[in-house]
Amino acid sequence: MTTPLAAIKMVPVMLADAGWVDIIDEHAGILLPALAITTIVVLVAGVIHAWKTPEIAGAARAHVKGEIIRLLRNKLGWMTAQQVGEKLGLETHTAATLLEEMKRDGIVVSGILEERTHYRLKGV
Repeated sequence: MTTPLAAIKMVPVMLADAGWVDIIDEHAGILLPALAITTIVVLVAGVIHAWKTPEIAGAARAHVKGEIIRLLRNKLGWMTAQQVGEKLGLETHTAATLLEEMKRDGIVVSGILEERTHYRLKGV
């Protein structure tokens, strides 16, 4: 007696049967170096773009630090760099950089609350 499942033949699908694998195999000498060069070009472009991104300079930097001090005086509590950035219209990274500079200068202190760095004015 045969079962209905015995009548079904299981034929494995081989990836080698796919046409795209053969194409990649045949042209690997061109495709792999092209992929490597493209990857390197994208990485170098990213580094150059990050390097040329303008930072806040001189008087504008001092003005933004003054705004941060006024904001922290009004808040009278701990704030994250993200909160400071949102209130002042800055990127989070820029706000964090300025807050870390102010920490080095002794203007603000930082602490870790809820796995995030928070800042407040020193002595408040």
